Amino acid sequence: MIKDAEKLKQLNRQWATVVLLSNWSAGLAVAGISDQPADEFYNLPLFLAYGALGDFLIQLNFEQPYMPKDARNQLGNRMRYSRELLNWRDFDLVEEGRKARNELTHEGRLVSKQRCLHYIEGIESELRAWDVVK
Repeated sequence: MIKDAEKLKQLNRQWATVVLLSNWSAGLAVAGISDQPADEFYNLPLFLAYGALGDFLIQLNFEQPYMPKDARNQLGNRMRYSRELLNWRDFDLVEEGRKARNELTHEGRLVSKQRCLHYIEGIESELRAWDVVK
């Protein structure tokens, strides 16, 4: 789908960071000290996951233009226009997560750990289906 090998490597590095942060659970608990991150921590990999998705859609549009120039600045527009080109497994889930990410970004509303991980898994499912990440 993405022909630029360097861009694919970059997207895989971005996604590796999302996975690393999402799976962070060292589990050390000695005398009341824990390496477990607070549930709010998972908003960071959620934010990064949507950044990776956005970067993929920008590159896809660069290689296979699919949307008008005036629609390129918003992730929601990139996602909606991409439906003509991509076979989404669960667009509605990823869209729901995008809205939650927007509430986090623009209104400071934190997303629960469970929802963060659910949305991240949804994005990963799409990126794997499109052969973007391994």
